[in-house]
Amino acid sequence: MNSTATAPNMGTTMARLLPLLLFLLVGVVLMLTRQAGPRATRDARTFRPRGRARARSAAGDDGVVTLRRRDLAGLRDAYSAEPLDPARPLVRCSGCQALYHAHSASVLARENGGRCVTCGATGFAAVRVLEG
Repeated sequence: MNSTATAPNMGTTMARLLPLLLFLLVGVVLMLTRQAGPRATRDARTFRPRGRARARSAAGDDGVVTLRRRDLAGLRDAYSAEPLDPARPLVRCSGCQALYHAHSASVLARENGGRCVTCGATGFAAVRVLEG
């Protein structure tokens, strides 16, 4: 092999590798300066939402949730999407407060491992409906 035949190939290889090497070098330098420098304090004027604590169910001592009939107006069963009928037994998810007819909750217990279709929680409380 003669040296003139390999010299152009070596130049094109170096030309291809040079941007990659520069990119890696800049990345390493940025990473090291970011770790070594003091952390900037957050600007208090910038809104940053915080995670919400899950609301606890408002169940009474007997584990039954009390709701007014007017609060159920226009709501639908979270599983079947049929309008809630206050005359039928109702249950409410303890995680997200989704409401179900008792029949829908029994289907969820059988087919979905007893998990709420909205949030995946497994706790349900019976609902007592008051007039008003």
